[in-house]
Amino acid sequence: MDVTIKLFDNNEIKDSFENYSVQALADMLNDQKKVVVVIGSSVVQRQQVARVVPEREAPGNVEVRLTDGTTITAQVDNYIPQEIADLLNDNSKSMSALGDIVLQRYSVMRITPKSEPVE
Repeated sequence: MDVTIKLFDNNEIKDSFENYSVQALADMLNDQKKVVVVIGSSVVQRQQVARVVPEREAPGNVEVRLTDGTTITAQVDNYIPQEIADLLNDNSKSMSALGDIVLQRYSVMRITPKSEPVE
């Protein structure tokens, strides 16, 4: 799976995974014992990663508004607002797996389901 890795210095790295696991990636980025991590074929200082977003054919079903003014989409299969709030309020982690993306929890301003098109 092709992904875009956004860093806090506003650089982006395009890379790919053979076996993309959003939870495994979030766990690796939350590992306090590591200074750098391997994401795809890139070696990155883990604290510089702002988010990892997969390239997908269709947009996700939720919109995520970030503190830098960016709006991205995520594919969240079971959208339950309270569970997402609990995930983002977990102080033991700085990076959260939200659907098919990994993002720094402090960067989230708002998450809303995407509106269905009116026909």
